[in-house]
This record gives sequence, C-alpha cells and structure tokens, in this order.
Amino acid sequence: MSGFAGKLREEFAARGAGVVISTPLRIVRALGRTRQVWFYTQPVPTSGKTSKIEELTAADWPRLMAEESFPWRHDTGASGRLHEGARLFAWREAAQLVSFGWVTHGPSLLIGELGGRVEFDQPVRWIWDCVTPAAHRGRGFYPQLLAGLVALAGDTRPVIYCTRENSSSQRGIEKAGFVRSFTITEHFLKATHRPGPMPLQYHYHRASQPA
Repeated sequence: MSGFAGKLREEFAARGAGVVISTPLRIVRALGRTRQVWFYTQPVPTSGKTSKIEELTAADWPRLMAEESFPWRHDTGASGRLHEGARLFAWREAAQLVSFGWVTHGPSLLIGELGGRVEFDQPVRWIWDCVTPAAHRGRGFYPQLLAGLVALAGDTRPVIYCTRENSSSQRGIEKAGFVRSFTITEHFLKATHRPGPMPLQYHYHRASQPA
C-alpha cells in the first residue's frame, strides 16, 4: 500500500492509537513541502583562468583542518569524499584560499538536496558543494573559480546545480557563463521536471522513501 493511506497504516502499526492525531498533521505538512534544484551547463567552452586554481588532496587535509576559514573544518566526513573519487579545488588569491568547489567525473551523481540521483548517458564534470568563506564574498572569486574549473574540464560537459533558495549561488553560476538546463522539484509523492533554455537529456531516480 502506498500514498497517504499506506503511510498512515505504517505509522499506526508502529505507534498505536496516538497516530490518529499526530500522523495526519505531519503528513499534511509533508505534502506541502517541496525541494527544488536548478541545474546548469555551459553552452560553449570557457576561457577561464586556471593559474590560480589549486587542487587539494588528502595530504593537505591536516593543514586545511587547522584553518578557521576552511568550510569543512567541522565536517569529519568530508575527507571521505576524496577516497570516493571526488576532487576538491580552490581559488588562490594573494596567498589565501578564497573559494572552494568539489568536482566529480561520471555519468551520475546523488543530489543530496533532492535525495535522488541524476544520470546522463555520458560522463559529465559535476561541480557541487561550492563555498566561499564569508570574509571573501562579494569579490567575484566564486565565478572565477567556476570558469577555471570548466576550463580544466576540456571537452567534458560541466554541470552544476543549486537550490532555488540560493540566489547568491545562482548569480555566481550565471556570471561564470552557465545557462539553466533543467529544474527538478521533489514533492512528497512525485517529482516534476521543467526544461530550461539549454535542456539536456537525463534520467532521474527518486529515493524510495522521500524525506
């Protein structure tokens, strides 16, 4: 059994009569909650600078963890991304690392903001979880980092994404020359799709149990 009735039955079996009041309220709230992610790609290869881009490896991690401005200083699991094949790059300005971005090469990626996986027929260069520390924001480092990462990608198509609420990231992405490709919106019971000005063919695999 699926949908509202199935969810109610599962909760009743687990928690008993108290579910009669609490579960419908929680499900109604969940039904109204949506998560939307915008996906972008590059229409033409960029000529971004790469001389200020530095790749950070596992050997750099102890030093990075000692820096107050390092975005993943308190995330003990972030270093595991390197062992899973992800690569971390940073833009260096005046001897400081001022903007960071993760890169993964492959046809698919689990999109944490949606809880599902987006897959293409060919490998792409995924750019994700980019962070510019607060002290360095507003100076254009983020779009410079993105343009450089695209230049490093060569002939591999770059794909980057952000949530609809993240307007500052959207501005940086578009300033770097990216164009909206498609939008995925996760609802409680289904996902909807909307093409953008530069649509790509893709497959979306939902999580079995939406959060």
